Amino acid sequence: MDSNNGWATSTGGEIIHSTDGGNTWTSQHIVNYSTNGFDFHIINQNKLLATGNMGPIVNTTDGGNEWNQFLIGSGSSFYAIHFIDQNNGWAAGDKGTIARTSDGGATWAVKTHLSSVDFIDANHGWAGGGSNVLHTVNGGNSWTLSNNWAVGYIYDIFCLDTDHVWAANCSDGGSISVSSDGGVNWYSSFIENSTDIFSICFTDINKGWSVVLSGMNQVLKHTEDGGAIWYEPYDFGEGKCFCRLFCKLK
Repeated sequence: MDSNNGWATSTGGEIIHSTDGGNTWTSQHIVNYSTNGFDFHIINQNKLLATGNMGPIVNTTDGGNEWNQFLIGSGSSFYAIHFIDQNNGWAAGDKGTIARTSDGGATWAVKTHLSSVDFIDANHGWAGGGSNVLHTVNGGNSWTLSNNWAVGYIYDIFCLDTDHVWAANCSDGGSISVSSDGGVNWYSSFIENSTDIFSICFTDINKGWSVVLSGMNQVLKHTEDGGAIWYEPYDFGEGKCFCRLFCKLK
């Protein structure tokens, strides 16, 4: 979080902390916590949260001297965690599980069968999984199934603002589902010479990037016209695996 203080997760429930830029590390082993850690989110020097396998999310409010556990869901592993402020956060895990908290991690609400989630702010967000696209306007407390949904199996979803949303489809011939009216209507756009689309993001309504499967290679493609035409700026090469892009400007 600064040039001196850092944390890392390890196996067996161990979290290590450095106060001198990584020259030395101190163990902060959590009592009765033997899971492998996956991800961290540091809110400030005192308040941190960490995810692990088999359900628990742990947090500390005193810089790691004491940790508390929260068992979420039915044994799902959580691989990623992100907060936009001290109270509002989301955790993503296996089996399409997404958990949301609005009280800094004290309680969590769980949604399942979703593979991707993206939020514009603390209230407006989109989630996708299988052939379903869901929309929330209250921070995930309730979700609405999008109507007039274009065909496809969702792998990634990206929202630029409250109107413009893109969904990357897997196993649908390289198609992207696009809405410019907040999900009221959708249409399909196809990326040539692509079979699966793993990730998509846009910096404005015209400029976007996607990671697609083309033959045996994963290829990074770029558009300057909102997705009508896609260019191929870089080929990762055979056997490479890059599944997520991040280009949202906040």
